[in-house]
Amino acid sequence: PKEQCDCGTLELCNNFTKKGLCCDQETCKFRQKTYQCSYGSCCDQCQFKSDSIFCRIKMTECDEVDFCTGNSHLCEPDTIKPDYSLCNTNKGFCFEGNCVSMDFLCKYGL
Repeated sequence: PKEQCDCGTLELCNNFTKKGLCCDQETCKFRQKTYQCSYGSCCDQCQFKSDSIFCRIKMTECDEVDFCTGNSHLCEPDTIKPDYSLCNTNKGFCFEGNCVSMDFLCKYGL
């Protein structure tokens, strides 16, 4: 590949992002052949984090913990529980990542 990595300007690369540890700013190539990544929530010391490492915490009852894939430097898109999964101690159901209950529906006139 022509460009394996890109860490931006020299100052940005070396001083702020620490991408320069893995990526040669002048050539846009990894500093070592064994390197896989230079940044991202699923990149650690120039290697992809394993698929057992979580990268995003659960924010709501209808959210899911997200894990690295083991083959990407980025965390996968946020995953949520399937619509109509029970929540709120079985008093509501998940819909588009939110726990919806009769109280919620009445309160907001839905």
